[in-house]
Amino acid sequence: MRYTEGLCGSVLRPIVAGGGRSSHHLFPVEITAGDPGAVLERLADRGVQIGRHYPVVCPDQPAAQGLGPVVDDLGVARRIAEREVSLPINPQLEDAEVDAVLDACLEVCA
Repeated sequence: MRYTEGLCGSVLRPIVAGGGRSSHHLFPVEITAGDPGAVLERLADRGVQIGRHYPVVCPDQPAAQGLGPVVDDLGVARRIAEREVSLPINPQLEDAEVDAVLDACLEVCA
């Protein structure tokens, strides 16, 4: 995929499922360095629409609080919830639009 190749070596690390195949209805990346809020703001300033799909881990959801044991502190899940964003992805994106997203990501996250 173009995003995976284009982001190689940047602070935006694609989050890839460990098993199965992705339907690519989302393209989640982890912001591995810097302030996630600042990165989101700078990308928005460049016209990149970013999604935040999973900002709260399941045990912290109001409907799930106190419903069962939490095995540990969920450090990895909490880190990803704080630092994950989804890049624009859909079948109608043209190559120039993908290039514009990649250029903005590389500029903001250099």
